[in-house]
Amino acid sequence: MMAVFCAIGVVLGIAGVVYMGVALCRPERF
Repeated sequence: MMAVFCAIGVVLGIAGVVYMGVALCRPERF
């Protein structure tokens, strides 16, 4: 069960980093 939570955490972490990167690169869309 812990593997599932770890996988979800990694996916959310990567998605968050990508989202923040896009927001910083294009603040007008944020």
